[in-house]
Amino acid sequence: MIDDVITLLRFYKGIGVESLEKSRAVKEMLSFIKPSGNKVSAGPLKRNVGAAGASSRFNSSGRLKPSGARVKSAPITPLKAENPLARVMEKACGDCELKKITVEPISGIGPETASLMVVDEIPCADDATKGQPFQGKAGEMLSRMLRAIRIERGQVWLTAALKCRPASGKLPEGEDLDCAEIFLKEIERVKPKFILSMGLLPARMVLKAFSSIPPGDATPDMALSDLRGRVLTINNDIKTRLVVTHSPASILRQPPAVIKRLKQEAWHDLQILEKLYHT
Repeated sequence: MIDDVITLLRFYKGIGVESLEKSRAVKEMLSFIKPSGNKVSAGPLKRNVGAAGASSRFNSSGRLKPSGARVKSAPITPLKAENPLARVMEKACGDCELKKITVEPISGIGPETASLMVVDEIPCADDATKGQPFQGKAGEMLSRMLRAIRIERGQVWLTAALKCRPASGKLPEGEDLDCAEIFLKEIERVKPKFILSMGLLPARMVLKAFSSIPPGDATPDMALSDLRGRVLTINNDIKTRLVVTHSPASILRQPPAVIKRLKQEAWHDLQILEKLYHT
C-alpha cells in the first residue's frame, strides 16, 4: 500500500500538487487498489506555489479545481431492435453455438457520442442475465476504476468482445471471432477516440482489423504483458488510441496476493488513460 501511495504522490507532484486531497477521485483510487474493509484517510491538499501556473488550479478554499467543466453524461443507449447494430448482431450470430445457450447476447450500452469505449473480454454471469456488460461485482470495480481517473461510467460506451457467455465461463478454444464483426461495427459507429481493452481478446480483435502505428507498433499475437503499459495508435480513420489492462472479472478470480499485484498494474494503465483522456 505504501508503494501505491508513493507512486500516486509522484504522479500528482508531476502536475504541481505536493499532497493529496481527500477528494472522491482519490478515495475511489484508494478503494480500488486497497483491499476492502480498511479505512483510508488522506491529508489536506496543499498548493505547490513554486510550480508555474499551479495557483490557477486551486480555488479560494485551497482545493484542486476540476480539470474542466463537469461533463453531463449523455443519454444511455442500449442496443434495441431498431438499432442498426442489433441487425448486425442478428446476422453475425447466425447459428453460433454460443448464442443457442445464451438468454440474450450482450449489447453495447452508453452514449453513442462517447470518446471512450471500454471493452471486456467475456460476459460474466450477471452480464448474461441482464444482457448488458460490466454488471455485478466486476461492474462495481469498473465504476471505481473510472471514477479514480475522473471519468463517470455514464460517459463511456461499454461493451464486450465476446457477445455470449460460454457454459464454461471461459474463452472458447480458438476464440469465437464471429463476435469480432459486431465489435468492429461498434467501433465504426461510436468512433471512440480511446479504447480501453480490459483483457487480451478485445485488443487482439482490434489489432487483427487495424494495424497499429509505430513507434507503438503491436501485433495481435502479442501477450497481455507485451501490450500493457503502452499507448497504441490504431490505423483507422480517427487514429483511435488503445490502452490495454486487466479485466475486473479476471482480477476478482485471483487469490488475494495476486489481486493486489493486478490492481497495482491496472492502476498504472489507468493513469496512462487518464492523461490521454483529460489532455
